[in-house]
Amino acid sequence: MAASRDHSLIAWTVNGATEFRIIGNPSPTEIMRRRAVAPRGSLETLPGSLVAVKADSVFTRMVIPWAPLYEGIFETPIGRDGTPGTSRFYFVLQPTEDLMGRLILHNGLHWMAESMLNSLYDPAAGAQRLWIREF
Repeated sequence: MAASRDHSLIAWTVNGATEFRIIGNPSPTEIMRRRAVAPRGSLETLPGSLVAVKADSVFTRMVIPWAPLYEGIFETPIGRDGTPGTSRFYFVLQPTEDLMGRLILHNGLHWMAESMLNSLYDPAAGAQRLWIREF
């Protein structure tokens, strides 16, 4: 979930795809909680599993259409009306790589923690080597 001044973008993964919903934020004068309810089946769907959410876009991990043996990270902008835009490819991930945690915007670039199984530190021994992936 990511919030902006006028809306919140909420996303989740279901059966290998990412669903999302935009919910308008209540005005400061409203003192009651609001609940948004969508009719069944009315949610937008993006290919791939959810990696991160910004207030105006969703990051997913999916098979690269032009290189089907590899997976990559894609960013899909989401319009204020909830319409997904054209996805942008960032980079290829190795099968053992995972991005985790919160997406951080730093100096105009996106940062996330990255772990790699079977790296210098053995996860079975209770440790993983962590890197910051910049994209």
